[in-house]
Amino acid sequence: MHAGSTDPRDKFYALLGMTTDQSRDLICPEYGPEVTPRMVYTKAMRLILSRRIAEHDDNIFNPLTIAGIGCNRNIQDLPSWVPDWSQTKTAPIADTDYRAGSKYPPFIHFPEDDQFMIHLRGFRLDKIKVMSEPLLLEPEWMLETADVYSREWFKTAEALARSLVQDPYPFTNEPILEAFVRTVLGNRSSYGTNSQPSTEQCLRDYETFYKLMDMKKEVLARVERGDPDEASQEFSREFLEVTERTSRFNSFTGHCLLRKRFCVSAGGRMGSVPPHCKEGDLICIINGARTPFVLREENGGKFRLVGCCNVHGPMKGETQAGEMQTFRSFEYQATLHGQEKTLRGCWL
Repeated sequence: MHAGSTDPRDKFYALLGMTTDQSRDLICPEYGPEVTPRMVYTKAMRLILSRRIAEHDDNIFNPLTIAGIGCNRNIQDLPSWVPDWSQTKTAPIADTDYRAGSKYPPFIHFPEDDQFMIHLRGFRLDKIKVMSEPLLLEPEWMLETADVYSREWFKTAEALARSLVQDPYPFTNEPILEAFVRTVLGNRSSYGTNSQPSTEQCLRDYETFYKLMDMKKEVLARVERGDPDEASQEFSREFLEVTERTSRFNSFTGHCLLRKRFCVSAGGRMGSVPPHCKEGDLICIINGARTPFVLREENGGKFRLVGCCNVHGPMKGETQAGEMQTFRSFEYQATLHGQEKTLRGCWL
């Protein structure tokens, strides 16, 4: 799809051609020096959200899960609430089993005097206090390197949780280790509804995640010793179970945490947040959204969208609403190449 394509507009129009709804009928390809990628992407996002509202979609804000300044972006002047569809490493969060803000009526307003702005309703839940390094697994790494890195990353994240979070976890009344494991799994062990793992599954899968590396070494040692088949059969069965459990653990922690940071909030909540978050960023519930979102407050009560996040506790709508407010965008002046230029709507 991207072969030979250097124009970000082409990348979006190519994606549009793969849609199965009527989006392609609403958005006509436009070119010309006056039609910038920023204009194309923003117009598309406005149409997508407007259509979802009109159709009473029960997941109106799913497109926002790939928006925000919390991840790398190729098009730097996009409004923060508009996804960068030219960035191929970002995928929508699997939010089908979450209901963080679903019980509140969705609200979207596009001001008539500025096409790059959006107003949303919601409330502040918490703010980021401390974060880990992002979980990064590079495709060129050798398997052993990835194993060692993953083990150390999770040990560091667990130590961070144990040092800063109350035991038991006050928002679910779970022991701290179980709450930590549920956090890094996104509290999921299967796809679709009713995906929440049992306590036994959480703790056992986390244990086998660490155990697998030692068992791999034992496999090599048994081969070198030439152990008889009878002695290896029981070990092989155990190795198969450990591999299966570890694969499941890696799959769901990957969905929740890959290229993200583990965080602890000022209120003692654990979660996963986009890699470019900052300490002090706000964790908010957006009315009608299935996941919480991180917002950055700037310039006197105006906000930028940093990205969606996962926080252990409110993902099923358990949290009572705080003081509702409208999250609004704003303008600012920036100097580019020695010239002062107004960038409208680069914020939420």
